[in-house]
Amino acid sequence: MFYISEITTSEPQEYKNLLQKETYNALAQLKIPFERVDTDEAVTMNDCVLIDQKLNMKMVKTLFLCNRKKTILWMQRWDNNSTYSCI
Repeated sequence: MFYISEITTSEPQEYKNLLQKETYNALAQLKIPFERVDTDEAVTMNDCVLIDQKLNMKMVKTLFLCNRKKTILWMQRWDNNSTYSCI
């Protein structure tokens, strides 16, 4: 069963990485309110649907791709309806 915590508006007690810590510091500094949940790793869009329902939102998964020469970039996005768009 996929784990989703109760909704909280506080920072996590432990940060998973420096970027996460800096993000929460920026939110605090700019006084931007947020809601979050702790979850198991959301690998599939089906996992994301459960998080969507808990937070009453629509999540997307984004993937950045490039060619071998790194001269062309693509951004692909999927939502919980498995719709795909390429930007």
